[in-house]
Amino acid sequence: MFSRNDWAGMSDDQKVLSLQGVETQEAVNQGRPVATVVSEDMPSQYSGTYTPDDNTIHINSEDIHADRPDEALDTCYRGGRHAYQHNEAANPEVADSPEYANQCRNGLPEYGGNYITHEQDPEGYENQFVEADARGYAQGKMNDYDQNEGRYHSGLYGDNQDQSQSPNAEQNSNNAQVAPQAAQAQQGDVGQQQQSPESSPDNNESEYSGYSY
Repeated sequence: MFSRNDWAGMSDDQKVLSLQGVETQEAVNQGRPVATVVSEDMPSQYSGTYTPDDNTIHINSEDIHADRPDEALDTCYRGGRHAYQHNEAANPEVADSPEYANQCRNGLPEYGGNYITHEQDPEGYENQFVEADARGYAQGKMNDYDQNEGRYHSGLYGDNQDQSQSPNAEQNSNNAQVAPQAAQAQQGDVGQQQQSPESSPDNNESEYSGYSY
C-alpha cells in the first residue's frame, strides 16, 4: 500500500505499484474498470496525464523518482477521477447521479461536450466542471490521507463518498477489470498542468492536447 513515510526507500517500480494499489481500491469502490498507472517522462510543467482510450493514468516520472509522494498521489487521484467521469458519462443509465453524468458529458468531447485546454484558455481550463471536479476530489482524498494515514499502512483504507452514494457499488465492483501491475510508460494524449511549474522555455513549447488535469 501507499505510504509517504516509505516512499524515499522504495524503487520506482515499487512506487508505481503502490499507486496502482490506490487506484485499484478507488475503482473497486466506485464500480468502474481499474485504470493502469504508469510512470512517464514528460515536460516538468505537467504532473500527469489520463488517456481514456486505454484507461491509463500517466504520472510524471520526476515525481516518481524524486521524494514527492504527495504530488504523485494527488495526480493518481485526479487521473482516477477522470476515469470515473468517463465511466459515468459512458453509462448514464446506471450512473451514481444522472445529473453528474450529464455534467461530465457536457465537458467531454466524446459525448459532444466542450473541453477547454490549458493552452486555449488557462482560466477556462481551471474553471470547467470536469477539471474543478477532479481537482476538488483529489484535494478531499489528500485531506483524508492526512487524517487516516495509519489505515493506508494497514491496507484498510478504501472508504469514499462514491461508494456510499451508489447502492450498486458492490455489484458493479465484481465487473471491474483489474489492471496490469507495472505497465510500460506510454506517450499520453492528456496533460495535467502543474500548479507551480518549474519548466524551461523548451518544455513550455511542449503541448499535451486533450484533457488536462
